[in-house]
Amino acid sequence: MDPRLLRFFVTVYEEKNISRAAQRCFVSQPSITNGIKQLEDIVGKTLFLRHKRGTDPTPEADMLYPKALGLLADLDKIGNLFQGKRERLPLTIGIMPDMPDREKADFYKKIYEAIPDVDLNLVGMEDKSDMRLLIREYKHEDEIFISVWEEDYVLCVPDNHPLATKPEVDIRDLDGYSFIECPPCEAHQQTMAVLSASGKGFDIVARAKMKSEVLALVLSGVGISFLPEYFARDKEGIVLRRVNGPGMSRNIGIAYKCENLNKPALRMVVEFFGKK
Repeated sequence: MDPRLLRFFVTVYEEKNISRAAQRCFVSQPSITNGIKQLEDIVGKTLFLRHKRGTDPTPEADMLYPKALGLLADLDKIGNLFQGKRERLPLTIGIMPDMPDREKADFYKKIYEAIPDVDLNLVGMEDKSDMRLLIREYKHEDEIFISVWEEDYVLCVPDNHPLATKPEVDIRDLDGYSFIECPPCEAHQQTMAVLSASGKGFDIVARAKMKSEVLALVLSGVGISFLPEYFARDKEGIVLRRVNGPGMSRNIGIAYKCENLNKPALRMVVEFFGKK
């Protein structure tokens, strides 16, 4: 495989835009597009969904991205190949669903910065792992939590919704609008409190377990909802608005058990993020 294909893939994944990726790689847009098509043919999967404003990575792209970073890191170090073989350090991370892609990408970059020779394995949040990337409220009692980033909850409305034209939204402006509920959401109780404070009331027209489904329902025009800002940003057809009132936010970080600190890779990650 031509290493340029992986470099094109990583750049498009990070930029989410073919034009910006081409500028960053100092090549033409057709070169990037053809390179991604070649890579998709090789892996037999669609890696990006194209739309007017750019590209969105598919779940397969999310899986490939950290592996591609690792492969490119190996290629960059090939000059040291005969100066002594270094053992790769295994690290398994459980990833919570509905995490924003850009922040996840930055997190993976930092993992490779902390452990250049990491053998990274990404699994589901409830699968067996050395550590987990999740929301603070979801950590277990026997886990230690280190914050990686925070993000606010914002109001998400279709771009043709009356509230989309308002530069600022007051709690009272929510009166009477159809609302989409996400009961498992960590901010569910806060959301209900904000809506109750709107005055006349609100009409719950749909419920969804996953934030991605809430976003799809908002896009369909069924109703409006609160979602994490970084998760919902840059979505075509969706407008984000902050609401004047009680703030809502979530804290995302790594959670690990002390008993797992016998693993070198985990110790290095904890030391790296513990200094931030």
